[in-house]
Amino acid sequence: MRKVLRSARMFASLAAIGLGAAGVAAQAAEPADTILLNGKIATVNDRFAIVQAVAIRGRRIVAVGSNADVLEHQGRATKMLDLKKRTVIPGLIDNHSHWIRAAEHDELRLDGVTSRKAALALLAERVRTTRPGEWIVTIGGWSEEQFTDDPRGFPLEELDRIAPDHPVVLQAIYNQSYLNTAALKAAGIDESTPDPRGGTIEKDANGKPSGVVLSSMPAALSAAVLR
Repeated sequence: MRKVLRSARMFASLAAIGLGAAGVAAQAAEPADTILLNGKIATVNDRFAIVQAVAIRGRRIVAVGSNADVLEHQGRATKMLDLKKRTVIPGLIDNHSHWIRAAEHDELRLDGVTSRKAALALLAERVRTTRPGEWIVTIGGWSEEQFTDDPRGFPLEELDRIAPDHPVVLQAIYNQSYLNTAALKAAGIDESTPDPRGGTIEKDANGKPSGVVLSSMPAALSAAVLR
């Protein structure tokens, strides 16, 4: 009886191994749609390994490794692409963009500036070295709290005094912007301008823009800076 049980167990084990091997063989036999060879492919795995080749079936990667490893997935209809040592990286998806920063190549940066007095000096220097009429822009990366000497923003009158002939926008951490009169005029923002979606154009007791825009920047202002 014991011999029969041992034989039965052995048969079951061999059958399972056989089925498993058959499954692996069937999977290996299914060819890739596309194979990329002779490249530098960034896998972004735990070791950030760079490999030669990758096999793709449908919308999935089925193998990465050396050319020899990946060629095991080649079939009659597999499309072969020689990368000629070019680099392949995973697809990058950016679900948000900072369009103004992308186009503003000479942004005035205030990040790391711990003194408001020093920030005003940087602004004054930029005004001195920039032609009248050109924009001076800071797009995020700083906050009023970083100024240890005077943790506050930049009133309209102060910006007008420093930069009467330059449109100035100082945006703090993307949720609050300080504008001077030239910037308001260039963007066409006045008493009749409605609040942008998700934002507020602050106005004084007389209904005139105070130079502060909260949250979303008006489209007119973005367009003006990007011109």
